[in-house]
Amino acid sequence: MRLTIETPALLFAPIAFLVLAYTNRYSALTRLARELLREYATDQEEHVFEQILLVRRRVNVIRSMLTLAALAMSFSVFTILALYEDWDGVAKVLFTVALAMLTLSYVLAIVEIRQSTRALDVQMLNTLEALPPGPLEKLQNDLRASWLGRKSAGR
Repeated sequence: MRLTIETPALLFAPIAFLVLAYTNRYSALTRLARELLREYATDQEEHVFEQILLVRRRVNVIRSMLTLAALAMSFSVFTILALYEDWDGVAKVLFTVALAMLTLSYVLAIVEIRQSTRALDVQMLNTLEALPPGPLEKLQNDLRASWLGRKSAGR
């Protein structure tokens, strides 16, 4: 396969949009973390502390996603420079690394979405537990079983 300068350049727009989306997610989570910390400072409830820990993990994952996306962009630029200098072998390696980093960034996005769902489960469970038994009891039991299963599995 012959790489041309246009090939790595095709990654610039998608990576830029990814970085924008990741940054927006990061900003929303840091805002949520601050709110949860204020709430925990006044109430010191266990479920708020659990949410703080989940948000912290998610922020760390998003930071890694951003780092990998930025590195993918950098390696795409290095690929263009290598192609400009007619270093085709080096360019192929650099482009492969850029694609691998971009792929890892997507994998971490899936991990973060799963963590987001977990955080939502914690919040829903705590909200539902405050309500009297009724039609939402099945949902409450499902969430409790799901959350307790995850906690015991160490996830």
